[in-house]
Amino acid sequence: MSAAPAPVTAEAVRAAIDRAEQLGRSHGTIEQLHALDGELRGHIRVLLPVAQAEADGLWKGGVEWYTLVSRLGGIRRAVDAEQEPSGLLAAHVRVQLLSRDCRWLLDEFGTALPAGDTGREADRDAGRGAVGSGRRGADRGAGR
Repeated sequence: MSAAPAPVTAEAVRAAIDRAEQLGRSHGTIEQLHALDGELRGHIRVLLPVAQAEADGLWKGGVEWYTLVSRLGGIRRAVDAEQEPSGLLAAHVRVQLLSRDCRWLLDEFGTALPAGDTGREADRDAGRGAVGSGRRGADRGAGR
């Protein structure tokens, strides 16, 4: 009998996003990019149901609901795309786009993830860099 996989932590998602940014500034191999692509897609798949639950709680037909559902639909289509990019440039672009979507989901809905041992708690406690701080709720009606 195998143990259940460890839950995805906010720190693990941040680390994948950081690696995507580093690969964007360097010459990563296609294998590194494909591996990171898969990792980012996995993290996004964990965060999408949380974001969808938020959308389901909004008034259907409102601007905020439509904006959120549209964004989530685009992210879902990008994650569900089966064909891996064959060229190095295409793989770089895809990883960068996935990392942006992943960062947005983490920033907006990351409170559903365990924080992990990040060393960034001091920033969060001071109100700086609060990942998953529930900004969507705080920004409702603020013109977003």
